[in-house]
Parts: sequence; structure tokens; C-alpha cells
Amino acid sequence: MDLIIATSPIKQTDFIDKAIDSVVHIPFNKRFILFDGLPQGADEDVVQRYNDYKLRLVNDYPDYIHIYGSEHRWFVGGISDVINNYSDTPWCFCIQHDVQLIDDLCTTSLLSNKPNDAKILCFPHIKLYEGFEHHWFNKVINTVGTNRTDKDWFKTFGWSERVFMFDRSYMISLLKQYPSRRFIDTIFYNQSKSRYCAKSKENMESLWNIWKCYTHKDILHKHLVGKTDH
Repeated sequence: MDLIIATSPIKQTDFIDKAIDSVVHIPFNKRFILFDGLPQGADEDVVQRYNDYKLRLVNDYPDYIHIYGSEHRWFVGGISDVINNYSDTPWCFCIQHDVQLIDDLCTTSLLSNKPNDAKILCFPHIKLYEGFEHHWFNKVINTVGTNRTDKDWFKTFGWSERVFMFDRSYMISLLKQYPSRRFIDTIFYNQSKSRYCAKSKENMESLWNIWKCYTHKDILHKHLVGKTDH
């Protein structure tokens, strides 16, 4: 499994260190730091601060592969670049630069005990429960079942890309079929708001069968709420 740390110009330049420290115990194959590009016309001071930030991370994390976006590609553009051109593992683990895991996890165990049809596994900021609704989970969350391998997961009609694992080849096909200009998790959300999904539970289930996302019941993250520096 490869690790992707996604970053961009951020005022709190130490937040990424906290994100990295929270997953340092996991034996990833390759580790990437993904730098988004700056918007056109960015202020010179912003450019300089971002260059200093990138240089600092190169020096502090020489064992990481550093990937630079030449333009402002948003989250989805950078992730697509990594999984198509740099990563070759079956699964990838992604965490954003202002997110910190507050619970230890073992990726080997999670993959061994995930639901058989899972393609996206995410870790929320609060504990969920059946019937919970949130702006990520705009439909009712259902328990998966009583199977041993399903006991740790909720089947969720929505997910969060702050910290998540995904089947790399499956994600490649999803992003080709359902392109987005900015983020990935909002694709599902916007699709779920369509008239088609509003007509019936069966239609919503059909949408879930495209994304196949589950959310862990116990492993949580903390959002540090970074502020963009541009």
C-alpha cells in the first residue's frame, strides 16, 4: 500500500508534520507528498512562502517522493496524477495535510477484514451510528451486517476524503467515468442529490454500488482546520 499526503499552500505549515506523525507507524511501500500548484496570478509573497514550505519538506522527508503540480489542479487532479503515473500498489492510503489520525490502525488488518465488496474505506471525525446523517452522509447510514469481517464497518451513502483508503485501479476507473474539477467525495454527494436517486431506495442503492464505500465505526481522525495561504 502506498501513502499519499496531499498538500497545498497552507498558513499552518507544521500541520503536515502532525499528519505524517500520525501514520508514521504504518509500513507503506512508497510515500508521496503531493503538492498542488498555485492559482494563476498568485502573490509573490505567497509563491515565496510556498517554495520555502516545499523546500523544508524535501529536506525533512527525503524518503518521500515529492510530486509537484505545475498548475492548480485541486485535490482530484493531483490524486489522479499519482495513481495513474506513480503508484503501482493495489491499494492507496490518502491523508490531507491538516488531518491527524487519533487512533492507531493496521492497514494489513483492515484489508484482511474489510467487507468483500469495499472499494473505498474512510475514517470519520466522530463516531457514527445507524441512522446518522451528515453533509458527507446525506442518506441514512445502514449497518453492514453481522458477518465477522463486516462488524467494524458501516455501509455509508457518502464518504469523506480527509483520510481514506481506496482500491487504486478501481479509483482510476471511477475518475475516468465521473470526472470532477475539485474533489472526489463531492461526486457521490452531488449524484445522490439527483432526481434519479430521490425516486427510490433502489436507485440510491444503485449509486452506492458504483462507489462501494464504507466508514469505520471506531477509527477516527481530528481535523486541524488549516487555512489556505492564497
